[in-house]
Amino acid sequence: MLETERLYVREQTLEDIDRLYEIYEGDSIKKFIEPLYEDRQEELAHTKAYIRHMYRFYGYGMWVVCLKENDMVIGRAGLGNRRIDDEDRLEIGYVIAEEYQKKGYAFEVCKAICDFAQNRLYAQELVCITRKDNEASIRLIKKLDFEYFAEIVSEADDLTVMVCYVRHFVNGDS
Repeated sequence: MLETERLYVREQTLEDIDRLYEIYEGDSIKKFIEPLYEDRQEELAHTKAYIRHMYRFYGYGMWVVCLKENDMVIGRAGLGNRRIDDEDRLEIGYVIAEEYQKKGYAFEVCKAICDFAQNRLYAQELVCITRKDNEASIRLIKKLDFEYFAEIVSEADDLTVMVCYVRHFVNGDS
């Protein structure tokens, strides 16, 4: 789907499930990211439906992030749809395995996804939502030129206060 200097992203396959469970076990991941299904069969069914519907219908979704040097899956990143203030908005999301954090991979892949959204989907804006206490994610979002938009309460995440940032694309600015 996308390629950067050190990474490529591709559609998720069922063969990626075991590696994703390993990634989602990291303490810093569990603290901020909604977990995969406890029951692997439920996760497999969900992933099958996601692959069949999301990628084919929209042409985007959450992809797996792989290192070019060895094809190792190091995370997930991509685009989804989120309803905010009664408007459907395009949302960027990402997770990088703990052992690959603080190496610039999240910035690299998210920059490529922003470029994809602007230049291939002709998006006028992207939103990014994170927990208010996820300082590392907020630093990354700001580095990607997102600006604070609003606080929202996540009903899916035990009424946790989340912060929403928005990035507007103007005249080919990427």
